Amino acid sequence: MSGNGAADTSMSRRARPLARVFWLVVNAIQLLYTALWTSAGISIALLAWRATRRPSLSLAMARRVWAPGILHPAGARLEVEGLADLDWSQAYLFAANHQSMIDIAADSDIDGNRNHP
Repeated sequence: MSGNGAADTSMSRRARPLARVFWLVVNAIQLLYTALWTSAGISIALLAWRATRRPSLSLAMARRVWAPGILHPAGARLEVEGLADLDWSQAYLFAANHQSMIDIAADSDIDGNRNHP
Protein backbone atom coordinates (compact mmCIF):
# COMPACT_ATOMS: atom_id res chain seq x y z
CA MET A 1 0.00 0.00 0.00
CA SER A 2 1.36 3.43 -0.88
CA GLY A 3 0.31 5.15 2.33
CA ASN A 4 -2.66 6.78 0.68
CA GLY A 5 -5.42 4.17 0.97
CA ALA A 6 -8.02 6.42 -0.64
CA ALA A 7 -5.94 6.82 -3.80
CA ASP A 8 -5.40 3.04 -4.05
CA THR A 9 -9.13 2.39 -3.70
CA SER A 10 -9.92 5.01 -6.33
CA MET A 11 -7.46 3.42 -8.78
CA SER A 12 -8.95 0.00 -8.10
CA ARG A 13 -12.47 1.25 -8.85
CA ARG A 14 -11.34 2.75 -12.15
CA ALA A 15 -9.50 -0.44 -13.14
CA ARG A 16 -12.56 -2.66 -12.69
CA PRO A 17 -14.57 -1.24 -15.61
CA LEU A 18 -11.47 -1.38 -17.83
CA ALA A 19 -10.88 -5.03 -16.92
CA ARG A 20 -14.53 -5.78 -17.55
CA VAL A 21 -14.42 -4.12 -20.98
CA PHE A 22 -11.15 -5.94 -21.79
CA TRP A 23 -12.64 -9.36 -20.99
CA LEU A 24 -15.84 -8.50 -22.84
CA VAL A 25 -13.78 -7.76 -25.96
CA VAL A 26 -11.66 -10.93 -25.52
CA ASN A 27 -14.80 -13.08 -25.11
CA ALA A 28 -16.42 -11.45 -28.16
CA ILE A 29 -13.33 -12.24 -30.25
CA GLN A 30 -13.34 -15.85 -29.00
CA LEU A 31 -17.02 -16.23 -29.82
CA LEU A 32 -16.53 -14.74 -33.30
CA TYR A 33 -13.57 -17.06 -33.98
CA THR A 34 -15.51 -20.11 -32.79
CA ALA A 35 -18.53 -19.19 -34.92
CA LEU A 36 -16.46 -18.53 -38.06
CA TRP A 37 -14.27 -21.64 -37.64
CA THR A 38 -17.34 -23.81 -37.04
CA SER A 39 -19.25 -22.31 -39.98
CA ALA A 40 -16.29 -22.87 -42.29
CA GLY A 41 -15.73 -26.39 -40.97
CA ILE A 42 -19.37 -27.37 -41.40
CA SER A 43 -19.47 -25.92 -44.92
CA ILE A 44 -16.33 -27.78 -46.01
CA ALA A 45 -17.49 -31.03 -44.36
CA LEU A 46 -20.87 -30.79 -46.12
CA LEU A 47 -19.16 -30.19 -49.46
CA ALA A 48 -16.89 -33.19 -48.86
CA TRP A 49 -19.87 -35.34 -47.91
CA ARG A 50 -21.78 -34.19 -50.98
CA ALA A 51 -18.84 -34.91 -53.27
CA THR A 52 -17.95 -38.32 -51.82
CA ARG A 53 -21.19 -39.51 -50.18
CA ARG A 54 -19.00 -40.78 -47.34
CA PRO A 55 -20.15 -39.51 -43.92
CA SER A 56 -16.99 -40.99 -42.38
CA LEU A 57 -14.92 -38.37 -44.26
CA SER A 58 -16.93 -35.51 -42.74
CA LEU A 59 -16.60 -37.00 -39.26
CA ALA A 60 -12.86 -37.50 -39.73
CA MET A 61 -12.56 -33.85 -40.80
CA ALA A 62 -14.37 -32.77 -37.64
CA ARG A 63 -12.10 -34.91 -35.48
CA ARG A 64 -8.80 -34.04 -37.17
CA VAL A 65 -9.32 -30.44 -38.32
CA TRP A 66 -12.25 -28.73 -36.61
CA ALA A 67 -11.79 -30.01 -33.04
CA PRO A 68 -8.06 -29.17 -32.80
CA GLY A 69 -8.85 -25.77 -34.37
CA ILE A 70 -11.15 -25.07 -31.44
CA LEU A 71 -9.12 -26.67 -28.66
CA HIS A 72 -5.59 -25.44 -29.43
CA PRO A 73 -6.33 -21.69 -29.73
CA ALA A 74 -8.34 -21.93 -26.51
CA GLY A 75 -5.29 -23.31 -24.76
CA ALA A 76 -7.24 -26.42 -23.81
CA ARG A 77 -5.33 -29.59 -23.10
CA LEU A 78 -7.29 -32.80 -23.41
CA GLU A 79 -6.32 -35.72 -21.19
CA VAL A 80 -8.22 -38.94 -21.68
CA GLU A 81 -7.66 -41.85 -19.33
CA GLY A 82 -8.75 -45.44 -19.72
CA LEU A 83 -8.87 -45.69 -23.53
CA ALA A 84 -6.57 -48.71 -23.43
CA ASP A 85 -9.25 -50.52 -21.42
CA LEU A 86 -11.97 -50.02 -24.05
CA ASP A 87 -12.96 -52.72 -26.51
CA TRP A 88 -13.43 -50.71 -29.71
CA SER A 89 -15.58 -53.47 -31.22
CA GLN A 90 -18.23 -52.53 -28.63
CA ALA A 91 -20.49 -49.46 -28.62
CA TYR A 92 -19.99 -46.79 -25.94
CA LEU A 93 -21.81 -43.63 -24.99
CA PHE A 94 -19.71 -40.64 -23.92
CA ALA A 95 -21.70 -37.86 -22.26
CA ALA A 96 -20.65 -34.25 -21.79
CA ASN A 97 -22.00 -31.86 -19.19
CA HIS A 98 -21.74 -28.86 -21.56
CA GLN A 99 -20.02 -26.59 -19.05
CA SER A 100 -18.27 -24.71 -21.85
CA MET A 101 -18.44 -24.00 -25.56
CA ILE A 102 -15.56 -26.35 -26.34
CA ASP A 103 -16.71 -29.62 -24.81
CA ILE A 104 -18.19 -30.77 -28.13
CA ALA A 105 -14.77 -30.27 -29.71
CA ALA A 106 -13.21 -32.19 -26.83
CA ASP A 107 -15.70 -35.02 -27.33
CA SER A 108 -14.87 -35.10 -31.05
CA ASP A 109 -11.21 -35.57 -30.19
CA ILE A 110 -11.74 -38.01 -27.32
CA ASP A 111 -10.12 -40.97 -29.01
CA GLY A 112 -6.88 -39.10 -29.70
CA ASN A 113 -7.30 -39.43 -33.47
CA ARG A 114 -7.17 -43.21 -33.12
CA ASN A 115 -8.30 -45.11 -36.20
CA HIS A 116 -10.94 -47.46 -34.89
CA PRO A 117 -13.73 -49.16 -36.88
